[in-house]
Amino acid sequence: MLRIISIILCLFFASEVVAGGNKPVSTSLMLAIIECESGFRHDAVGDDGVSRGIAQFREETFYEFATIAVKQKRWNFKKLGKPEWLNPIQQVYLLEWGIRNGYGR
Repeated sequence: MLRIISIILCLFFASEVVAGGNKPVSTSLMLAIIECESGFRHDAVGDDGVSRGIAQFREETFYEFATIAVKQKRWNFKKLGKPEWLNPIQQVYLLEWGIRNGYGR
């Protein structure tokens, strides 16, 4: 139960830092993806150690998404800080950002 509450708080925080007032991605979709990817575990490891974290990002994909989000002025440094691959809030934020931008279809 504590994991689910943590995830919901991460989802709320991530949707709050999305710039431009766009409608957030469905919470139920985000929860379904996170459950499938990591079972709500922020320390999950997959793909023989290549994918890590709550959203199971590969390091290079995380930083690629973060770089693009920064260029689009969609990364709020004041609220998110410097991109850190294993930060669960940042992973949830970039998961939502990736869905909004057509990745993972």
